[in-house]
Amino acid sequence: MRTFHAAFVRCLAWALPATALSCAAVVATSFATHSIGPWLHAAAFLPIAASCFAATAFWPLFATDGDAREWVRRATRRPFHGLHHAALGSLCASALCMLALAIAAAPFVPTPRAHHAAQPIGRPILDDAQTQLSFEVGAACKELRLRPIAMLPHGELAPARVDVAADGTRITNEPISFDGTRQLVVLPLDGRRVQRIELRLVRGTIPLLFDQHAAVVVSPDTESSLLGCAMALLVMLVPACAALALAMATGAIAALPVQQALVLTALLVQTAGQAGPADAALTLCARGHWLPTEGLLPSISASLLVTAGFVLAAMLTKKAAQP
Repeated sequence: MRTFHAAFVRCLAWALPATALSCAAVVATSFATHSIGPWLHAAAFLPIAASCFAATAFWPLFATDGDAREWVRRATRRPFHGLHHAALGSLCASALCMLALAIAAAPFVPTPRAHHAAQPIGRPILDDAQTQLSFEVGAACKELRLRPIAMLPHGELAPARVDVAADGTRITNEPISFDGTRQLVVLPLDGRRVQRIELRLVRGTIPLLFDQHAAVVVSPDTESSLLGCAMALLVMLVPACAALALAMATGAIAALPVQQALVLTALLVQTAGQAGPADAALTLCARGHWLPTEGLLPSISASLLVTAGFVLAAMLTKKAAQP
């Protein structure tokens, strides 16, 4: 485990300045803009990238031009040649930095609440053929959020105007007007338990499609901002795992500049490119969602399966090259 300890120390030394810069940026921008918004994404990316770069630069087997590469390869007879210990040290250093960033960011994220999608009963469209639509809820509600998809109008354009009722009691004084797709309408409720939400199309020529995310009820119960922020930031370890596993798999054929470009590309694709769960987790955290209820497990599992594939490829490559 000496490799793990040495890699952990080296990666932490690289990542701590980036973490300090990220914490300062989150606090300053949150005070200036009154919103944590996209700053949380950039703040989380910097320490993760610094730690991954440090791991590839530290352990010689990550690149063909690593110092003492052949000596280390001959001294470590196992298939991974210490690569897994170096990667684990990098991930542990990243985890500590994410927890520090969570402490700095927690006061500025909205108080997390559970968000539950209401399930439509029957055909999920409001139009001339179906002017009423109901949703099963069965939960306490602080507010109702409607974001339907606006479809092509029938005839002359006229916004759809909709009445909303909870268990037969109207919760809107006037019909709500929808004229754009994914237009967000937030309707406050009193926290009482609601069994059913009813929508009635009063007039308009724009059909509204209510898919699985178009009607969401927000729980009145609050959760820990620090815990929610920490969970969201720790999801950033998933793209870090995949990037380091890719570096392990290509360590026998790529020089250090190429490896670091691959690591950077893998991190960007999984975060800014929205190819993994990290971007969604940070966005939901910044919007006040409670992550355990958001169904991110399939996306996290898929990313970890890709990581396992890279690790298996690395093991087979190293074992084939074993003298």
